[in-house]
Amino acid sequence: MQNNTPTPTFNCPTCEAKIEPVAGMVAMKCPYCGNTIVIPESVRTILQYPNNATYNAPVSSYTPSVNPSQPPEYIPSLTDVTNLAKQGKLEEAAKAYSKITGLNAKDSMFSVQSMAGIQPQAPAPTAQATPEVPRARFEPQYTPPPVINQGGYAPIPQRPVRRGRSCVSVVFQIISVIVFIVAFILPKLGNLLPENLPFEIPTDISFFSTFTEDPEPAFVKQITSFGYKGTGPGMFENARVIGVDGSGNVVVADFGTGRIQIFDANGTYISEFLPDDFERTQYSSSIAVSRDGNIYIPNGTLIHVYNENGELLNDISDSERDFEYVVLGADDVLYAVTDKDFEPTIVRFDRNGVIDLEIVNPLSNISEDVSTNGIIGVDNFGNIYYCDAFNPVILKFSPSGEFIGQFGGDSPAGEGYTPGKFVNPLQIETDNQNRIYVVDFFNIQVFDTNMNYLARIEGGYYGVAFNAQNNMYGTSTLDNNVVKFEIQPPSQ
Repeated sequence: MQNNTPTPTFNCPTCEAKIEPVAGMVAMKCPYCGNTIVIPESVRTILQYPNNATYNAPVSSYTPSVNPSQPPEYIPSLTDVTNLAKQGKLEEAAKAYSKITGLNAKDSMFSVQSMAGIQPQAPAPTAQATPEVPRARFEPQYTPPPVINQGGYAPIPQRPVRRGRSCVSVVFQIISVIVFIVAFILPKLGNLLPENLPFEIPTDISFFSTFTEDPEPAFVKQITSFGYKGTGPGMFENARVIGVDGSGNVVVADFGTGRIQIFDANGTYISEFLPDDFERTQYSSSIAVSRDGNIYIPNGTLIHVYNENGELLNDISDSERDFEYVVLGADDVLYAVTDKDFEPTIVRFDRNGVIDLEIVNPLSNISEDVSTNGIIGVDNFGNIYYCDAFNPVILKFSPSGEFIGQFGGDSPAGEGYTPGKFVNPLQIETDNQNRIYVVDFFNIQVFDTNMNYLARIEGGYYGVAFNAQNNMYGTSTLDNNVVKFEIQPPSQ
């Protein structure tokens, strides 16, 4: 008997498209914007198989032609649709997508065109279109490195794991902005009220009292700022990720548009470019900038490498991994957080592009929970710092991948700012003196190389980067600009 129960839907937190959950999954990729999203529990569904099927029956051999005399075929998966779309089989992909989602033919074709990287509104290319210039593709010669998994726990049953952190980060950041305004801005508005009011304003609320403004650390001095809201040269729509090259040029990426702008050390606008695949990289949570000005941008199974003129130099490719976050060490060695077989892993590349270190499921060193993709930082000695997307504890590993220790943890609920505790870490960076800076949206907390808390820098920031003179650049969450600080060495 046919089931007429309507399929539940929900909206993508990033592009707000109305989508249907993939049966049996906790997380999925949005078919419109490509971001990984967590399916709300209220709309999750159970995967249904034909009566004569077994759980281990293959589901990836989908073909659109159906013989009515044969047993019912399996429902195609989104992976099947994506593969067909990328192969240029748009009509077959649209039929499969319509079968999954129930959308009409027009809407299904619109969706698969987006999956294939085709702008549905754009005119078709003419026969005289300029042929694509071949691009260098850098295929790392992967050899199995020593695998570090030191937790000592029994194997954990496989379960769907959220891939990526972009949508969840967006939600956390929106909430953080609201709390920041309530905590910092509203109390200051009280100074504008008349002195004699017909009622008394309470001043002993613990939430507000914990967000008192501390003086800036003695070793931090704001020098200047540049940029403001807008779309023109030198202006930002949503400045977030930032890097600095060996010449002091500052590279800033706009979240949501993908535009990358280049400035000199004093904030003077130089140039800008839009990556070729900006539809997929526009929500990237990290870039890495080398001393010679190469810009690394993670994009699924690829890491794009551009120069500051916007020319694509090569692609680092691994079809078995999704690259989620990238960072460069002091010697320009590339590190990344990857997602392979639903298991987050820290990898390091040698000078030849070969992966020479893996740290599998970093969170297993302190917990039986399965890691979700997080953020990493590398200090001047090659020590690696990792923070899971849903566990604000920062783990420290040696250059050989051995677990050293941890610091941080959840800031107690309702108590506001707590020294050495975090709300939503966005980035881990180190200065030339090997002090550790944790960007926690509400503020930047500073630790010494032994993971001891030193101080905090007031104000909300998305990301920071240091130049060779140990000046720090930060992308402000409230002013939508870049702030430059002078950082002094530790007092003797």
